[in-house]
Amino acid sequence: MMTGPNCYFRRSRLSGRKFRLLLRLFCLDMEAAKIAQLTGLNRISGASLSGRVF
Repeated sequence: MMTGPNCYFRRSRLSGRKFRLLLRLFCLDMEAAKIAQLTGLNRISGASLSGRVF
């Protein structure tokens, strides 16, 4: 098991908690702009991260 701030995604600057929230909102089929607004992330960062996960 990986240790560090995010055990779900290597070399991520997001915390595990914020990554799980991003993933949950993405699975609810929300738009990247809405996810960015809810999580406080940049829209491009969220979209690129979700694109790399799926």
